[in-house]
Amino acid sequence: MTARTGKAATKISKVNPWELQLLISTIGTDKLPDNERTVFETVLLSSSDVWTGWIDGNFACVWGLCPPTILSDRAYLWLYTTDRVKGNEFVFVRQSQIAMREMLQHFKTIYGYCAEGADASRRWLRLLGARFDEPSEGRVPFQIKAWN
Repeated sequence: MTARTGKAATKISKVNPWELQLLISTIGTDKLPDNERTVFETVLLSSSDVWTGWIDGNFACVWGLCPPTILSDRAYLWLYTTDRVKGNEFVFVRQSQIAMREMLQHFKTIYGYCAEGADASRRWLRLLGARFDEPSEGRVPFQIKAWN
């Protein structure tokens, strides 16, 4: 999916498994602390599906789904963004909604956690249909369900 907002061209695309190693080097995970880099690379490589967002050919964000088992109807949603998303939120939300419809065709429930105080992330998730539970230990659990 590609869209143009003002001067910026944005693109959301699904990543093939053989592109993941290149993606990791593109993102520049060397800037993350060791524990965060390990978690990020683990979740990225264990995802059943991964989408990337690009602005004018530059990496902006990546998200994916990690089902606990191959037969599960639930999947954990994770997201990594850069500052490039700022100013292009509308198009990313719209294209994320389209991607979420596809995700919910494969999984009945998408779940995860949002950091307490991460208002932009909560707004994005709410626009994707998330319902939030009470915060616990600095994290706010959420679920997005296929309501059909």
